[in-house]
Amino acid sequence: MLPLIQHEVVDKKGWLSEDEFLNCTALSQSSPGPIAVNIAVLTGYRTHKFWGSVCTTLGAVLPAIFIMTGVAALFSHFYGQKALDHIFAGIRPVVTALIASAVIKMGKNFRFRGYFVGAIALLLVVVLKVSPIYVILGSISIGVIIHFIKGKK
Repeated sequence: MLPLIQHEVVDKKGWLSEDEFLNCTALSQSSPGPIAVNIAVLTGYRTHKFWGSVCTTLGAVLPAIFIMTGVAALFSHFYGQKALDHIFAGIRPVVTALIASAVIKMGKNFRFRGYFVGAIALLLVVVLKVSPIYVILGSISIGVIIHFIKGKK
């Protein structure tokens, strides 16, 4: 979803800059709920305040509800058939490629400190077994402190 959202919101419509989109993505990942809905809320609020958030949220949620209802009906009908297993096996590499594409595209805009912070977060979670929640909360706290030290709004 991220590459599609980024293409539409940043490249095509120009509602957000690359940096704003990266900030929205980071905030959306650290907030509860689906990332696409969180980005929709932030983008809608930035462009048209409250009603923009309402409209973008509905635009992000309603198609998924209709599609998933149809897929669930079809899935329950075809459950257990070999063809369905083959379809899912074919989808896995595509999903992996889409995620890799989003990471590579977003990684182009990172500065060295972004890679450094990411490496430290990876080290804390994987090697030192620190809970990701503490890493996220710590990163937010450090970001807020740096924000106020630099005096930015």
